Amino acid sequence: MGGGSSSTSESGSAQKWAQPFAKQAAGDVQAVFNANQPQLNQITQGVTSLLPGISQRYTQGTPTLNAAKGLTAQTLGGSFLGGNPYLQNIINQTNRGVTDTVNSQFSLGGRYGSGAHTGVLAKQLADAEAGLRYQDYGTERGYQNQAIGQAGALEGVDNASLAALLQAAGVGAELPYTGINALSGGLGSLFSGGTQTQKSGGGFLNSLLGAAGTVGAAAIKPSDPSLKSNIEHIYNLEDGLGVYSYDYIAAPNDEIAQYMPEGRQIGVMADEVANLRPWALGPEIGGYMTVNYGAL
Repeated sequence: MGGGSSSTSESGSAQKWAQPFAKQAAGDVQAVFNANQPQLNQITQGVTSLLPGISQRYTQGTPTLNAAKGLTAQTLGGSFLGGNPYLQNIINQTNRGVTDTVNSQFSLGGRYGSGAHTGVLAKQLADAEAGLRYQDYGTERGYQNQAIGQAGALEGVDNASLAALLQAAGVGAELPYTGINALSGGLGSLFSGGTQTQKSGGGFLNSLLGAAGTVGAAAIKPSDPSLKSNIEHIYNLEDGLGVYSYDYIAAPNDEIAQYMPEGRQIGVMADEVANLRPWALGPEIGGYMTVNYGAL
C-alpha cells in the first residue's frame, strides 16, 4: 500500500466515493440541530424578555436611584448653602459666651462700659460669627464636592444599565443564528466549498471525524476486521494507516451490537491502528477491538 494519490473535488460536493458517508453524517448533523434548536429558541425568548425591564430601568430609573439623583442635583445647585437651620442658634450661644468673657475682663480692670470695652466686644463678636459662618460654608462646599463624585457614580449606574441593555439585545439577536451557524459549519466540513486538491484523501476523513465530534457522536467504533465485510481500500494516511469503506456483519453479541450502525461505513482497521497508532485504540467491547476516532 502506498501513500495514496491526490484527488480533486468540484465545488459544492464531496468526491463520488465519499458522498454516501457525507450524506449520512449530514443527516446526523441535521438531527442534532433539529433536537437542540427548540431549546435555543427558548433561551432566545428568555433573553429578549429581559429587554423591556432593562430598557425601563435605563430610561426611567428606580425610585431609590431617582431620589439619589434629585438630592445630588440639589446639592450641586447650592440649594443647601446657608440652609443650616441650627447655625443661628450656635452663633447666638457663641455670642453670649464671648460677651460674658469680654465683660468679665473689662469689669476686673475697672473699664466696663468704656470705649475700649465696646470696641473689643464688637470685634470679638464679629470674629466669632465670621468664623462660624465660614466653617459652615466650607462644610457645605465640601458636600457639593462630594456630590460631584456621587453624580459620576450615579451616571455610571445608567451607563451600566445601558451596557446591560445593549449586551442582552446583542445576545438576543445572535442566539437565533447560533444553531444555523453550527449547522452550516458541520455541513461545510462534509462537503468541500470549492475545487480542492486533497493529498491521500485524508481531508475527508478529518472532516468526518471533526463533524462527529461537533454533533456529539460517539468516537468509539468497532474496528475489528472480523466484524467487517465488503471491505474496499480507499487510501493510506501519511504513516501508512489505511482507510477503508465497509459494511458491518450481523452483530455477534448484544454488547457490541449497540456500537455497530447500519449502512456503509468508512474508517480504519483496529489491527493496523495497534501497530501504527496504538494510543488510538479503544476499549475491548464484547471481545472485539475498537478504535477511539477522537484520538486518531
